[in-house]
Amino acid sequence: RKFEERLDPRILSSVGFEKYRFPSYSMDNIYHILKDRIDLALVPDSIDDDTVLVCAQNSAKTGGDIRKALNVLQAAAMAVEREGSDKITVDHIKAAEEKVQSKNIINAVLELPLHHRIVLMSVLKFKYKPEHSTTGNVTSMYEALCEKLGETPSVRQTVTDWITSLDMQGYVTTIKVNKKGKTRMISIPDNEIVQTEKALFEDDQLENLRNFNPVLEGVKL
Repeated sequence: RKFEERLDPRILSSVGFEKYRFPSYSMDNIYHILKDRIDLALVPDSIDDDTVLVCAQNSAKTGGDIRKALNVLQAAAMAVEREGSDKITVDHIKAAEEKVQSKNIINAVLELPLHHRIVLMSVLKFKYKPEHSTTGNVTSMYEALCEKLGETPSVRQTVTDWITSLDMQGYVTTIKVNKKGKTRMISIPDNEIVQTEKALFEDDQLENLRNFNPVLEGVKL
């Protein structure tokens, strides 16, 4: 929860916080920053302006994160160097974007607190039976996985709050349905499931859960 949400309204009123919004970089901003870096880091004529423009456009469309755009350019340049080529093409940029996106998702998952990762693993266990991935079942799965790991599970309301937080951050998606009362169906976004699975299965703290199936172990969900 945000810091100010935990404060008494009277304190908020007396403090008078000012909020600042930092807008994302525009395509034009990104293009000129990339050009500056290219002039410093790459040999002349190693990338055409049209290719730089594609990189800038794609970055602007996905949030305007200049660090990501620079990482994409670096990954593309390294790929060209490995190939022994002398020109960065649009195909190199597209491949680099996929590589950087995958790496960002994996790093983001691994940076989550342990119990948040266990919740994600709980959702992943319903990968082949998404119709069973209700809040109650995911929570029961979380409790079973905690027991397997020797971790003390948090109370169900806390787990529900974590699911909401993971949804807001884009790690999972939830859909409200009427199934024996109001509940949510929880899943990992299709375009992120491979990277999320890779991150969770390569996590040393969760490696014992890779082949663990609570249902087969007699755990009732």
